[in-house]
Amino acid sequence: MKKQSPKEEAMCCHTIVVLASLLAEYTNDLTPGSTMAITFKEQAEKLMPYAEKLLVNAYDIKEVRSGTYLNELSNKIDTIIRKNFERII
Repeated sequence: MKKQSPKEEAMCCHTIVVLASLLAEYTNDLTPGSTMAITFKEQAEKLMPYAEKLLVNAYDIKEVRSGTYLNELSNKIDTIIRKNFERII
């Protein structure tokens, strides 16, 4: 794996924080009906303490706390999914 530039690494971190935020937000809403979905929810719940700590650390950064950047990214993902939704399961 090639070494990432500082910008690439920062973008990767931003993506992970947004994904952790979405995982934390939606895991509780998931009502699984299949074995795979049940297993996924169980594993996601095990990750929650780490996701929450990551989010707390992210929001400890003044620029993150005072801005709307991460929330806007999460909202854009929600919008894309809502507008392009196709039932796959």
